[in-house]
Amino acid sequence: MRDSVIVSAAFMLVGVLCFEFIPRGLFSIFSRDEAVYAIGGTAFRIIGASFFPAVLSLMLPVFFQAIGKALPSVMLSLTRQLFCLIPLFWGFSLIGLDYAWIAFPAAELITGAVGVFLYFRQTAQWRRSLGAGAPGCGAQGAAGA
Repeated sequence: MRDSVIVSAAFMLVGVLCFEFIPRGLFSIFSRDEAVYAIGGTAFRIIGASFFPAVLSLMLPVFFQAIGKALPSVMLSLTRQLFCLIPLFWGFSLIGLDYAWIAFPAAELITGAVGVFLYFRQTAQWRRSLGAGAPGCGAQGAAGA
């Protein structure tokens, strides 16, 4: 998991750098309209800030898929896309378009936090089950020592 997070973070760093330092160049591929540059420049800078927390909100569902835990994986994906991003985007858009983009980093932070909680809960469960089954470990092993 650690290696996956490191590699993902490295790729996200490239995305952050592109979104922060060359948004105009990226937009020029699709449009040369100044209004698009004005709206998109702000959007890219805010959305780019969501790339680092996205590492966890994207990698943790994959982790749960890999260990055969479909429910936490699906719940994290739904949390990110449906339960967080859409309502947050709608709510922030009521304040103004520039604020709507905050929904992206907010959704990634929330999903990442939920994912980290589920990850540590899973690893604690594994530690408990390993401790209970190993000779000389757990409550029975301590009582016999």
